[in-house]
Amino acid sequence: MSSCRTLIALAAGTLMWVSAAGAGELLEMQGRWERTTFIQTNVLCQQTWQCAPAEDTVLGDDWEIERTKTQLTTGACIAQGNPASCTICGAPEPEVACVLTVTIPD
Repeated sequence: MSSCRTLIALAAGTLMWVSAAGAGELLEMQGRWERTTFIQTNVLCQQTWQCAPAEDTVLGDDWEIERTKTQLTTGACIAQGNPASCTICGAPEPEVACVLTVTIPD
């Protein structure tokens, strides 16, 4: 099996090479949770979280990325600027780890 190296560019302008055994290999990366939308339910709210790369990452166009499924958490509404409206959902990040698995095609 031939060896290859995969270039991943990070946000700070640093380049990092990840060694891979070859086509069909799975690379697992720790991600971070990003807030997307939330729904107000009285004084509480439900926050939707999406698993995203921890750093800006450049991958091949034909690479497949699987990520931890979208999560919901519940928290208290926070009103900023308008006491009658919920502008921020104070829900905590999910307890489930955010992991991205990248498959390098054959």
